[in-house]
Amino acid sequence: MTNMAKAALAAVFLSLLSGSAYAALWSDFVGTIKTIDIQARELGLEDGKVYHVRRGINLAHFKPGEKVTIHIEERDREEMITKLKQGDYIAPPPPAKTTPKRRGLY
Repeated sequence: MTNMAKAALAAVFLSLLSGSAYAALWSDFVGTIKTIDIQARELGLEDGKVYHVRRGINLAHFKPGEKVTIHIEERDREEMITKLKQGDYIAPPPPAKTTPKRRGLY
């Protein structure tokens, strides 16, 4: 195997590895609010987990007992809520882009 082929193989492997690592750093899920601490910017869920909420999200719009859709990202080894929406709908991922099949010689 030539050096160029090895470099190309390594680039493909690293891109796959970094893509899967990035996917592990965030998640979307639905939960029910149990507690809200506006001063500490923390939100407690009925499952017992407590998350720090990113600045820019107005916690005054939410109340205990409400179902919410939560987007969590890991930053500095801490899970943080970066998006918070009322309701329990998680949008499906966008469809994958497909390339048109080429016919004939180009």
